[in-house]
Amino acid sequence: MRNKSITLLLITCFLLVFMPAYAQGQTLGYKALDLLKKRSYVELDSLLEELQTALERDLGKDFVYRTTWDAFDRPNPAFERLLNEWISSRPQSPYGYLARATYYHASGWKSRGTKWAHETSADQFSQMEHFFQKAILDLDKADALKPGMLLSSTIRIDIAKATSDPSIKKLYYTALAKYPLSFLLRQAYANTLLPRWGGSFEEMSQLIEETRPYYSKNQQLRAVESILLIELGDREFSNHNYKKALNYYNEAITLGESPEQYYVKRGKTLFQLELYPSALNNFSRALSINSFNHDAIKWVFTLELYMSDWTVAIDGAKRYLEIDPDHDYAYHALGISYHELCNYDNALENEQIALTLKPQEELYLRHYRTIKKSIDDKRRCDESGNNWVCKQKKCIGKEK
Repeated sequence: MRNKSITLLLITCFLLVFMPAYAQGQTLGYKALDLLKKRSYVELDSLLEELQTALERDLGKDFVYRTTWDAFDRPNPAFERLLNEWISSRPQSPYGYLARATYYHASGWKSRGTKWAHETSADQFSQMEHFFQKAILDLDKADALKPGMLLSSTIRIDIAKATSDPSIKKLYYTALAKYPLSFLLRQAYANTLLPRWGGSFEEMSQLIEETRPYYSKNQQLRAVESILLIELGDREFSNHNYKKALNYYNEAITLGESPEQYYVKRGKTLFQLELYPSALNNFSRALSINSFNHDAIKWVFTLELYMSDWTVAIDGAKRYLEIDPDHDYAYHALGISYHELCNYDNALENEQIALTLKPQEELYLRHYRTIKKSIDDKRRCDESGNNWVCKQKKCIGKEK
């Protein structure tokens, strides 16, 4: 066991030193998931301890740090059971609690949804707060075992933003004292200063001015200036001014090393402009930066539906369901793709699941009826001794 831990430590050190930043975090994230599934908790703790040490040694490494931890950012109830086993086996590990807090944080946002507050129900807010409270309890345990972990601070800031907690500024400046070169920390704080969360452009401008002296030490910090442009782009996008939104997103991406979510936003805008290949390129770029990004995975399989690449759409929808097994649209995407490939049993099964999750969705009901019709038409065609042509969904008589 000791030799395995030493070997893993050496491999982790090699990755953090020699691999490109994009590849480092993804490789370590997949390794962490593999160790979790194998119940190799000692090795898993060693990997995450080295990641934390590397961050403290090189304060500009937070991109690698975040991408690795994003592997745990998945609101899948089956995933919670794995995290519970890890904590039960190693209750003195801060990383088990931090990983479960990440899961609860993701589950809270999933419960709330992405719509504006006035479009969100009281029950959704209640579920969000339930998961956020559980996340805070786990963060308290993690911090008691290992104070000052960066991810704990950014999750706390994000939860404080969503719950209108006045402690945001104190959380930020306390963490900044330890991580003065962190883009991740500034990004979390900057999001709380946006007008939609009760902040202002003046406060954002002040944050930018405070950050500029550090550009020479971490070039990625230039991307802090892009957060304002992204906010302006989001406003235009929500007002359906897609060309104006695209201009803001283009400008934002030219500033510093852009987070993958910027490419997702630009991809969504290009999708609305019906520039599908360009949209797909942006989503693919986002996944090359961070293959754990939920939005990018979802939009890739959505685009493949529009581009009629049914097999790739199936793979993408299945991958997304590993993250969120209750996502109704992913099952609908499987229903469409299997139907187009004339795999009617799988098409019907997945469309039924989509309807179970969202019974009143007219889109799913219409497609369910379409699948049933294809099944009936094919059965009658087979019984008549004729040929069913899958692509055309037509019955053609056999040549005599």
